[in-house]
Amino acid sequence: MGRLSLSSPLFLASFALCAGRSSTDDAYEHRYPFDEGAGSVAVDAAGTAPGALGPDAGRTSGGAIRLHGNARSYVSWERLLGQFGTEDFAVSFRLRMGHGRELQEVLGNRSSFGHGNFFQVRVNEGMVVAEIDQDEEGTNYAAAVSRTRVNDERWHQVRVVRRGRRLTVRIDGKLESMGEGRGVANVRNDAPFRAGTSAVAETYGGFLQGDLDDLVVASP
Repeated sequence: MGRLSLSSPLFLASFALCAGRSSTDDAYEHRYPFDEGAGSVAVDAAGTAPGALGPDAGRTSGGAIRLHGNARSYVSWERLLGQFGTEDFAVSFRLRMGHGRELQEVLGNRSSFGHGNFFQVRVNEGMVVAEIDQDEEGTNYAAAVSRTRVNDERWHQVRVVRRGRRLTVRIDGKLESMGEGRGVANVRNDAPFRAGTSAVAETYGGFLQGDLDDLVVASP
């Protein structure tokens, strides 16, 4: 039997499996299982960007974050997350929510009502809306809206991926929607990356009321 080359596909796949991840998995950069049980810190299990819980954010017995739909109920990473530039990225999380306000902020760093420089995930009338934008002119803006409604008080796995100009949304593993910009939006701003709120949420009361778990920000 010949010697296996260190650069062969078989060796690389075997090495990835031995390291505890498959060769097709995302290379995790930040992972938040939210299983601390108590306290105001959301530990980054894969990186060095902890989150801070707002004073009204709670925890469930199952190890998730409970957000109560007000201005003091959130998780904030300030600018440690969300400065994606033009790189590809994937954001995934588990979400459980019921019927509530029509528009609720899930996570992102939006600071404007209209076009601006941001990445944002919202739920609008139960449907997941992902947006990415570069400036006030809407340069390279892309959006994807799910067909599935997630406001049914059940857990749903949400995954948003930006690859080049394309933005996709998957719900429970199923591709729901795809949007494409004219170019690749460059996201670099001074806004905090938060879950449950945004810089504009207080104006229309768009705070998230629901449970959030297993947040991952990765390079796909």
